[in-house]
Amino acid sequence: SDVRLMIRRYKRDVVVKVADMFRSQAPKRERDHFATRGDISRFSFSSSRRLEFLVRNSPAAFTHFLTLTYPAEYPNDGRLVKKHLHAFLQWPRRVNRCEKEPGHRWDIRYVWVLEFQERGAPHIHLLVTDWPRWCNPFNGLPCSAEEAFARGRRTLKPVSGARMLSRRWYRIVGSRDPRHLAAGTQLKPVQFQQGLSSYMGGYLKKSHQKQVPAGFSRVGRFWGSNVRLASETMAAACRYAEAGKLVRPLRRWLAARYRALGRRRWRWEGFGFTIREGTALYDALF
Repeated sequence: SDVRLMIRRYKRDVVVKVADMFRSQAPKRERDHFATRGDISRFSFSSSRRLEFLVRNSPAAFTHFLTLTYPAEYPNDGRLVKKHLHAFLQWPRRVNRCEKEPGHRWDIRYVWVLEFQERGAPHIHLLVTDWPRWCNPFNGLPCSAEEAFARGRRTLKPVSGARMLSRRWYRIVGSRDPRHLAAGTQLKPVQFQQGLSSYMGGYLKKSHQKQVPAGFSRVGRFWGSNVRLASETMAAACRYAEAGKLVRPLRRWLAARYRALGRRRWRWEGFGFTIREGTALYDALF
């Protein structure tokens, strides 16, 4: 049968996909019966794999970890939590649209992950980029100090970036607890870019924090991002046997790698697969 072969080279990994031509070219109405998506109720293994893949191959250089927590009183509705997060993220989005110089645009990227504490309260982890740029020292305004004073805001006092984050999150959630103002946010710099995916993998392995507590409704998505992955794609429409020959060097290399690591024997089942750290192999073959 005819298939569509796609080999995509990302920043660190290589993804191989083999799709049936009938399914890929069928109209949307004819494809609806193949899969239906229901409401999200748990953090699945495939979702964690997609998140790790995005962090590993993101072209953005994440600079800081940011954690947002709730006070003693917290919402039990996932949509309200996402509403608070959306309001918090409006700040860097406005900064991203603020052009201080002609042709200049701030490239602000983030990834957020939802987890639950032992008390059942939700909390959010974020990876952010260009931290000094969306942490303006003058009360979080997306403009310079000179522009702020020119607008008549002469009573503004400089505050630290971490303090400004705490104030903003404190006001968004409507907290009245002074302890939450002091400890509602946590900011840590990223020490090593190469070990970022491993560090994020440690968060993903904490399965007990991904379980939705009883009484929490409409949890929705467990993670999201505004990062767009850049890839180099090689696509071809061919017979299934020809596609197997084209990906044979990649399959053999991956099988040999599994054997060297002492893991289970890997065998291609005729569909797609991912080669971690396979960019060097892709460049050598193609």
